[in-house]
Amino acid sequence: MPEAAPPVAQSESVTWRRVPDLGLHLRPVGAMVAVYNEESGDTHLVSGWAAAILERLRVAPARPAELRRHAPPAATGDAGSVTRLLRDLWYLGLIEPVDP
Repeated sequence: MPEAAPPVAQSESVTWRRVPDLGLHLRPVGAMVAVYNEESGDTHLVSGWAAAILERLRVAPARPAELRRHAPPAATGDAGSVTRLLRDLWYLGLIEPVDP
């Protein structure tokens, strides 16, 4: 697992995708969502918005600005919130930057 986010994880111009062929299972747990990773056997508890981003990236890669358009109202005022969330999902090994 990565120790520190690379500079690319801080960039608005990076396109992100779910790690290919990664078996993820999402299940609501109250206001949060449990994400089970078949490959590692790890289970992560993430926000509903993080789960929505994982589902969105399952369909197609996206940049932070595209994902921000679907952010919950509480998060839209913070321009860095999507970038931080993507960095956290990257750190968990669930998403990765797309090669240019």
